[in-house]
Amino acid sequence: DGSIERDTFKRKHAEIQAHIVGLDTQMQDIDNKNKVDIDVIEEVLAFTRNIYQAYNDAPGFLKRHYLRFFYEKLIVKNRVITEVVPTPIMATLRDNYLVITKTNWLPAIEEIRTCLVTE
Repeated sequence: DGSIERDTFKRKHAEIQAHIVGLDTQMQDIDNKNKVDIDVIEEVLAFTRNIYQAYNDAPGFLKRHYLRFFYEKLIVKNRVITEVVPTPIMATLRDNYLVITKTNWLPAIEEIRTCLVTE
């Protein structure tokens, strides 16, 4: 009806369109943050249910990550693990008797060492 000049309409339309594009981008960013990788969740749940089984079933690269969760470093001399240094959280849990470590785990170290060397 001519109540807004054509130049004013074009300018306002461009401003509103830019604002809409910005809002669309923000919505996409929020959607991307909220999407969860189901495979990662499954691995975490398997890890928390049965750590031993999750470790045995995991591929080599994931086994390395599992080991890093528990151990800061493994000291190897002459191809034999001579010392293990737990991560600070695992050391604290162990020191406060909140986690049980078995003393018969040393035979399994050969399997771990071999896995890390061959893959």
